[in-house]
Amino acid sequence: PRLSPPALSHPPPPRGTVRPNNNAALAHFFLGRPSRATTLASQHSWLDAGRRCADVQPVVAAQGRDGKDGQEDPVFIPRFRAAAAPIKYLSLLIDEAQPTPAIHARGALLVVVPTPARLALHKLLVSQTRSLVQQTKSGKDLHQAALLLEVLAEDRPDDIKAAAKAFAKCGPAVTTKVRRGLAAAEKRWPEIDEGARVVRAAMQG
Repeated sequence: PRLSPPALSHPPPPRGTVRPNNNAALAHFFLGRPSRATTLASQHSWLDAGRRCADVQPVVAAQGRDGKDGQEDPVFIPRFRAAAAPIKYLSLLIDEAQPTPAIHARGALLVVVPTPARLALHKLLVSQTRSLVQQTKSGKDLHQAALLLEVLAEDRPDDIKAAAKAFAKCGPAVTTKVRRGLAAAEKRWPEIDEGARVVRAAMQG
């Protein structure tokens, strides 16, 4: 049987990236609930006819070498009058992002979402960058990656291969973390063995 997704007390809104109309925008917007690590100022609501239709969390690429040693605190962006949460290795996640509609109760929004394969590998990657106090998040990262890899290995293995090759081009610091996260996920959920095999083969090539 396939892995079961974690139980949720409430269904989350669809996650994705919304690109502002201004092509010079400094931030991408991810739909969803902000983490506890961010301040309330980093959560904003979209209003439709005076009613809240979606929560928005602005994010920016974490500053620092390879995006891994950057700040953890939200960054205020005057252009959007919003605080954005720093995301490590954001460029790896949003490269080759795809447009898709996000449906809500009163209509739909056009958003840009990461490819599932890149999202899976990014989850493996960031799971290995979290501090000791963030180990609960690390476990969630691994679980989400495992869910995606299990499905993609059956339906779209070439997507996993392409994403793994793209991540491997970033050098040994990235590939080591992805492999370490993959080993941790496979240990807990051995049913992702086929997806894990595709990732390892692509990174070695």
